[in-house]
Amino acid sequence: MGSVASKPVLMVVDDEADFAEYVAEVAGDLGFDVNVHSSARDCLQAIIAKKPDVIVMDIVMPNMDGVELVQEIGRRLPGASVIVMSGFDSRYLGVVRTLGEAGGVNICATLMKPFTANELEIALMPFRPRGNEGAGE
Repeated sequence: MGSVASKPVLMVVDDEADFAEYVAEVAGDLGFDVNVHSSARDCLQAIIAKKPDVIVMDIVMPNMDGVELVQEIGRRLPGASVIVMSGFDSRYLGVVRTLGEAGGVNICATLMKPFTANELEIALMPFRPRGNEGAGE
């Protein structure tokens, strides 16, 4: 957000460091400026300053889960675009989608872990930097 040359900001929130790094690597290859957070609380501390273009977040995390996080995102950054991911029952994804959208969050995709780089790329397509369609390929 800003100059034409600036990269879109993507925030990853996942307590599983290896999976967060996987998402960050794929997004970085697509031209995103990636910020990784290992907890919902860390994400919330950074969200106003960073104003991410899209947030990729896990649902099941310690201390504050994805349901609480998506509701808090709606309060702090109304209209935020969020991609929700989970390795648990897919019904969690539906619940978070419903609650997020009711709270003013744009749940633009849901992904079941593990997912492929291609599935993530498709979910991120609307947020990719213009003129960078070939990045990472």
